[in-house]
Amino acid sequence: MASEKRTQAARSASPSIVASALLEIADGMEAWHRAGAADGFNLMFPLLPDDWTKFAELVVPELQPAATPMNTQAESAVRGRENLM
Repeated sequence: MASEKRTQAARSASPSIVASALLEIADGMEAWHRAGAADGFNLMFPLLPDDWTKFAELVVPELQPAATPMNTQAESAVRGRENLM
C-alpha cells in the first residue's frame, strides 16, 4: 500500500494534460476523485479568459449533478462554513 501511495505521489508531480470532449473531461475528473487519486484539481488554461470561461460554462455543470463528495466536502471546509463559496 505504501509503495502504491508513493507511485501516486510521483505521478502527481507532473501534470496530466487533458484535451478532450467536455463529457470526457468531467467523467475523467469524477473518476479520479472517486478512485481517491484526487481530492481537488489545479487547472491551467492556455488561453485566458476564454478557456476558463468555457470550462466554467460547459464542464462544471456536468460535474455538479453527480452530487459527488467534492460538493459536500467543500461545505465542511472553512470556506463552506464561512459561506465563502
